[in-house]
Amino acid sequence: ATMGERVEDVFFVTNATTVPGSQGADAKRQLLAAGFPIYSVYSRPSADPRSKKDVKAALRTEIEKAGFTIVANVGNAWADLDGGHAEKVYKLPDYDGLLR
Repeated sequence: ATMGERVEDVFFVTNATTVPGSQGADAKRQLLAAGFPIYSVYSRPSADPRSKKDVKAALRTEIEKAGFTIVANVGNAWADLDGGHAEKVYKLPDYDGLLR
């Protein structure tokens, strides 16, 4: 990016693992096919014993360490939002579990 140019990258942070054959294995492909303008997908490491909240906070830390500022964190569960590492959070409705 050049001086003054605004750069916006969209990251998806998921508790699904990217182990071949798992739910998260082809998350990036599926999100791109659905029209989401994503930069990267950050996924739960295999067999990680931490809570959803702790995993997602750690993944957001990785994004920050890569030099990005997380200006908005959007999720339908508090585990998506808790743990900091975002300037603003937006809690969406869960629609009785239909968004999971």
